[in-house]
Amino acid sequence: LWRRMGNLVPFDFPVRCNLNGEFYQLAFNSERFTDELIEDVYGLDKFGYGYKNVGTLKSGSGTTAGGIEKKTPDDENESDITVLQNELRSKITAAQQVSSLPDGGSAGLDNAALTKFVVQKFNLPAWFNYLAAARITQEMDDVWANVCAYYDNAEMKSGVRGTDTWMPLGYDFNLSFGQWYFNDVGGIRTGLMSTNDWFKSHPFYGGNRVRCYSSASMSATINEGNDGFEAVWQSAKFRRLYLRRLRTLMDAELKEPGTDESDTPFMVKMREMAELMRTDAALDCAKWPNDSSDDAIDVWGAARPGDIDAGIDDIWNNYVVPRRNHLYVSHSATNTAKEIGYGSNLNAGIPEAQSPIESLAPNITLDFSRHAEGVVVVSNANDEVVDMSGWTLRFGVEWTLPAGTVCDSNDCIYVVSDRRAYIAAHLDELTDQVIVGNADFGGIGAVVLNSSDGTCLHGLSSADGVLTFAAKNDKAAAAVVETIAPTLTADDKEAGLSADNLVVRAVAAGEGTYQAVVDVNPAPVAAPRVAAAGDDPPVAAATDDEGETIVSSSIDNAVIGLWYGYEVADELGESAAFAPDAESFIRATANGPMTIRSSPRTEPCGFFRVKALPVKP
Repeated sequence: LWRRMGNLVPFDFPVRCNLNGEFYQLAFNSERFTDELIEDVYGLDKFGYGYKNVGTLKSGSGTTAGGIEKKTPDDENESDITVLQNELRSKITAAQQVSSLPDGGSAGLDNAALTKFVVQKFNLPAWFNYLAAARITQEMDDVWANVCAYYDNAEMKSGVRGTDTWMPLGYDFNLSFGQWYFNDVGGIRTGLMSTNDWFKSHPFYGGNRVRCYSSASMSATINEGNDGFEAVWQSAKFRRLYLRRLRTLMDAELKEPGTDESDTPFMVKMREMAELMRTDAALDCAKWPNDSSDDAIDVWGAARPGDIDAGIDDIWNNYVVPRRNHLYVSHSATNTAKEIGYGSNLNAGIPEAQSPIESLAPNITLDFSRHAEGVVVVSNANDEVVDMSGWTLRFGVEWTLPAGTVCDSNDCIYVVSDRRAYIAAHLDELTDQVIVGNADFGGIGAVVLNSSDGTCLHGLSSADGVLTFAAKNDKAAAAVVETIAPTLTADDKEAGLSADNLVVRAVAAGEGTYQAVVDVNPAPVAAPRVAAAGDDPPVAAATDDEGETIVSSSIDNAVIGLWYGYEVADELGESAAFAPDAESFIRATANGPMTIRSSPRTEPCGFFRVKALPVKP
């Protein structure tokens, strides 16, 4: 489930264990948090810094789960996480400390210095995505212990420059789906808990303004929040972005109240797994019976389910169903019975489902005027926050916006090729921007933006459906058209036309601007040919006012605006080589001037400039 929600998580799977040839137990194998997990499973750079059990991320804090352990690189230098802890603690003001809050929390004030530090040093999409997944599953053990952290600080040691950001990593999810720790709040342990905002059920659980009491009377010691979580949630903007991602994952995995179990993906998976291990689960229950006097084992707060089906029924009836109501109803932005804000007694304000992409598309724009410096800006002029997770940018290569990429209403995100360099160059300008990197721009001067469902967004006109896009030259425009052709021709194909009857081409619409036009039943294009005896006589080369070589003639078969599909021949009828540089021009050869031959799609011209582009069949 965590993996489907876009998070990096370890392998975890059931294992039947025998002792001396006889059944011993049904256990679960969970991958240890090691350098092998970080590199081989998570796919992260082994030269980055991986930490297990970072706890509350407070300065000088460890965890009762064994303390912070540095796993990569294998050394004793933990100065980087100490710097992180100190920076967070020094910037979290006294007003944000748990002990200073009024009962029930507070709407609070944004902390500009802390927000800027988060922009600089946090992989924000990863934080939004992790927190959303953790609160859907009600992971109870990550605030103080089982969250791990990775610092992408590799400096070309592996050939890849790191982003210089921290991200959380999930690990050890045994206290999920409403289970609690064996010594938690004794007086209210009545089974799975999924709706108690004063314990661990609040969507902002882990922030300093959402209290977690350690007694049934709700008056005893308040458990501390996590400085990393607080650093994100103290910002009103970042709370909005997190809540949008939370709603996206709720709709994808948890589903709205009233949805049948058979239409809830992770419940279906749970039943499938139960069927596979049913026999061994029964043996395990028989060998290890419930001992209600042992709190360390009896974490259900009542008699444990007698078999695996009863256990899954318990999760469905006492976690999933009430959790849905808690998130979709109690904490909905439309719930006017409870004030919206950041605190234990406040409504988190989870938004309604994101609008259909068709209505959002006209107000999603792309600016790559700074493409040369490695910056592309995606703007959202809609009056709602938009989750862009899984959207793709094509720069000649395709790059996917990571899970958790969210853009505020009437705001933008910055996609950069070198995040570390961008931050260094714009440090004084940082406020609360979302900066995503490192993107692979692929070296081509055109960009196409697609939503996660394949809808082409960049410049899509709501009036006529014609896609207008920017590209630095004809070659770049042709690459764009090749990318978006399946999307633009989809409606025609549904109308019964085959792909053979459809051609998408780029037509210049202004300086650096093109339109993608769909031709239905185009005339067949003949293969280009080399000049032969009897053809128009060769013509002399000339130079235009920019010093470029041109070919001037009254030949009727010059191609206008379609700079592909032709061949060039010298006066002897021999094919001339094409230059690899898309910006270069064909010039007269040592053997003489050149003539142009192309497809029958022609019109007369007086002179034309020829760019040396690869021949397409």
